Amino acid sequence: MLDNYWDDSEHSLNTRAPHLGKNCVTPMQDVSSIVTGQVLWDINYNFCQSWDRQNNTQWGTDNIETDLMEQRKRFVRTDYQPNTKLGAEGKLLMAQIVRTYDDPDVEDIMQVYLKNIKQTTSYIYTENQYFRFPPLVSAFIEHWERMRGAGREGPIHWFAITNSSDAGIGKGTKTTNDMLRLLGRQDVMPNVAKAVREEELKWQLKILDIQETKVRNDALNYIPAAKPLLNQNLKTVEEQRQWVRQEMTRIEALKTENADTADTADDNDETKETNLTRELGYELSDNPGIKAHICTLMPKDKTGKYVHTYKKQGKDEPAEVYVHSKVTIMDDVFTFIGSANLNTRSMQLDTELGILTECHESTQALRKRLWGLHTGNNPAANPDKMHDYQVAAKAFSSWQEIININKKIANSYNCALREFLRTDPDISRMD
Repeated sequence: MLDNYWDDSEHSLNTRAPHLGKNCVTPMQDVSSIVTGQVLWDINYNFCQSWDRQNNTQWGTDNIETDLMEQRKRFVRTDYQPNTKLGAEGKLLMAQIVRTYDDPDVEDIMQVYLKNIKQTTSYIYTENQYFRFPPLVSAFIEHWERMRGAGREGPIHWFAITNSSDAGIGKGTKTTNDMLRLLGRQDVMPNVAKAVREEELKWQLKILDIQETKVRNDALNYIPAAKPLLNQNLKTVEEQRQWVRQEMTRIEALKTENADTADTADDNDETKETNLTRELGYELSDNPGIKAHICTLMPKDKTGKYVHTYKKQGKDEPAEVYVHSKVTIMDDVFTFIGSANLNTRSMQLDTELGILTECHESTQALRKRLWGLHTGNNPAANPDKMHDYQVAAKAFSSWQEIININKKIANSYNCALREFLRTDPDISRMD
């Protein structure tokens, strides 16, 4: 077990003796659950099926059980009864197990996400190690277009807690950028956004070069009557090339703009609308139907104050709570807790497991517990009745106020919430 798992909700940078708690600097945010009842039968099925796989490896010299799928046949679903002594005052919930599995091919977690995001009407909350599954945003945009056609005016609000650190974001900045582009929030990872756009424009130039070569080769065999058409084709290619070069010049200017103040970008006035996505030349609806806060979490130092840097061998090092959670909540009624990250691997390739419930009472309680932890128990930022999108809009504004305050007040932060900001321009594509 990773030492970080012994962290608690204080998320302190302090280390403790190995037998007393977390024995490493980096705090970890995670969400666990106790499950009883018939849903355990399904969890056991997944475990036994995985255990019996041909590629399961014997570790050490201990005897291991085999043919677990055969052994479990003596059990039936009704053998697993709920333990009313555990959970939220013994309240019984309807629950379902969903999974990603490679053989046989199962993508239930992805299907659950894509289906339920098309049913949300007020807000989405994701607390996840990664934030890079663009099909989820695409499905939402499709859902919003239908809602707008039916007369919906107010947006749906997306509250996201994730990682911006090298260790947390891993090798997936390209797909993270794709997700942010669809949401119109490339401002939180601006240098990757600019580098990706520059790559795209360079590819467009190469394609235009190929097109020009084809037109000129065709000209070798042209008949006189076709000369005007060939000239027009060459003119069109050249006009497109000039536009691409102008765009590359403009993007280069954006890359160097405010370069000297990159380290203090989070001190700027964030009450104004950012539109880096439009500045980079992407189409973005004036009313996309969604507003998104992309946030990270700050830990506490030895004195109990929230910090976003700490001293290591005399140098300032970034301090960020490592978000390991895989939790999604929608409209204070839908909850997913599992092992699946918001990325392609977890949705379509790896072996993952999750449990989902549909219960307002338990979902709201979980959301309020998490938001209370992240917002410093700010009641305006953590209200009841979040199924009402007007209430969600007010909560969204309260989060914005917290974000603004935590940008302007150095070394005196009032809670863990901090806007995501990653200035490293490196583009990685492993996931």
